[in-house]
Amino acid sequence: MKKTANSLRKKTVVSFLLPAVRTSLFALICLLPALAFAQTAETKESEGQAYDTARSFSYYFEEGLRLKALEQYGAAFEMFRHCLSLDSTSAAAHAEIAAFYRAMNQTERYVAHYEKAFALDPGNDWYGLQLAGIYQQLKRYPDAISLLEQLVAKNPDNYELYYTLSLLHTELKQYTQAIEALDRFENSVGINQEISTQKYDLYLNLNQPKPAIKELQKLQKSNPRETRYLLLVGSGWMEIGKTKKARKCFLQALDMEPENGTVRLFLSDYYKAVGDSLAMNEQLHLALSNPKTELESKLNIFRTLLSTCENREDSLQIERYFELLLEQHPTVYDLRDLRVRWLLLTQRKDEAVGELRNVLDLNPNQLRIWQDYLGLNLEEGNQEQIRRICLEALVYFPEEVEFWYYLALTYSMEENHSEALNAYQKCLEKADPKNRTFLSSILGYMGDIYHQTGDTAEAYTHYKQALEYNPDNHLVLNNYAYFLSLDESDLSKAEKMSRRSLDFQPTNSTYLDTYAWVFFKQEQYRLAKIYIQRAIEYSKEPNIELLEHYGDILWFNNEKEAAVEQWKKASAMEGASDILQQKANRAVYLNKLSDEQ
Repeated sequence: MKKTANSLRKKTVVSFLLPAVRTSLFALICLLPALAFAQTAETKESEGQAYDTARSFSYYFEEGLRLKALEQYGAAFEMFRHCLSLDSTSAAAHAEIAAFYRAMNQTERYVAHYEKAFALDPGNDWYGLQLAGIYQQLKRYPDAISLLEQLVAKNPDNYELYYTLSLLHTELKQYTQAIEALDRFENSVGINQEISTQKYDLYLNLNQPKPAIKELQKLQKSNPRETRYLLLVGSGWMEIGKTKKARKCFLQALDMEPENGTVRLFLSDYYKAVGDSLAMNEQLHLALSNPKTELESKLNIFRTLLSTCENREDSLQIERYFELLLEQHPTVYDLRDLRVRWLLLTQRKDEAVGELRNVLDLNPNQLRIWQDYLGLNLEEGNQEQIRRICLEALVYFPEEVEFWYYLALTYSMEENHSEALNAYQKCLEKADPKNRTFLSSILGYMGDIYHQTGDTAEAYTHYKQALEYNPDNHLVLNNYAYFLSLDESDLSKAEKMSRRSLDFQPTNSTYLDTYAWVFFKQEQYRLAKIYIQRAIEYSKEPNIELLEHYGDILWFNNEKEAAVEQWKKASAMEGASDILQQKANRAVYLNKLSDEQ
């Protein structure tokens, strides 16, 4: 073989490299222990860091759970957020964060975190069920169905999933799929009324009455001795318009239990549907007079009858039924309460009041009945009776502020100031502290009483407190302003408060009179005249005080004849004061101070 120059060069290069390669391999072999040691150290360091991270995560997660249990939600939220910064693949941390976003109504975020939790831990059925529930609440029914189908595939023995699936399919009007899900549910738990009636309804939604009835018949055949299922089949026939078949079922049930009053009720409905009112009333009478008919069933009859009563004949029939039942059950307050509703419906308030008293005598521990009883008596305005009712009701419900309130009003109207103040004080103690409007009203009423009794300082203190609770209490604004004008103590403040009261009721003659009187006290007589005339204009029947004020203001507007005319009108009214009589008789303006002199 001929050796070329090129081949010689290649051989020379290779020969030259071999010693170097051998030297490098030797060096590498020598370095292997050191490299292995360095790699082991790096791995251990990495494993140590992972261990520390895991320990930190565990600590912060447990701390988050502890803070959440203590209802320190802000701090707990921050703990779980820190957990995610340590390990963003933690399904548990995502689930916890999701719950917080849900509480904050941040729907998009809480759904995203729960989806992440389930994606990270798809074997956790709890996450899956929770997410399906979230989809259901958000009406994302297809997503919920898809997720539940996955869970069903994994847990075919979890029959509750089938029931939930049926509900979701029903929401989407996928009635066939809903029936299929219920069939699977029924195969697991057996035939029962709830499943059968739901499948009945679903078949009707599909306009398939025959299989609908078959579902009810299947239920009845599985319980052949239960008349209630026979009645259910009859009701099904009634609903689809097969009245003859319905009657057959009802009569069959009557043969099984001749003393069953409920069967009579179904027969009554049948006769009503076919237009036989005589037979209907006969069956109702038999049901109501039957002592074996459950009282609740009888009451349900009445509730239906009351809602469908159309004429006087129906009213008379209902009255007879009431008499029949009250004779059987004279001490059942539910029945008497129903009669009260009926009496009120027929505008027989006096009888209703008496019946309410009967109800309370049977069972006084009924707050609603006391409230109704009080309400009817409030319409009559009998203060003595209202006070008696409140005092008696408070024996059973001492914390109910409503009774203290109306008790205080009755005492106020009778000018029993000490008892009124005591009752109002109870209102302050019992009332919801958040109901600032109510508290303001009570303090205002107390201020009025203190002023009537001559304790001006206490009156003004209560007015101030009332306005702190509700600066828009226009009644207090008016009264406070008026009394300040009488005292002439702070007319600037009185003017501002009076003006503000008119912002709420600009045509209130009492408020206009106060505003006019403040101007009168400030000697702004022209303004006073403008507002007193508006007060007269908006007053249906001007009272003594209004007419006297009008006269006083006219006098200082140099309209003396007109002023005397108003004083004379006022003095002719019952309750005119001595000074008013003197103004009218002497035709001259007088104030209390000059009269005493």
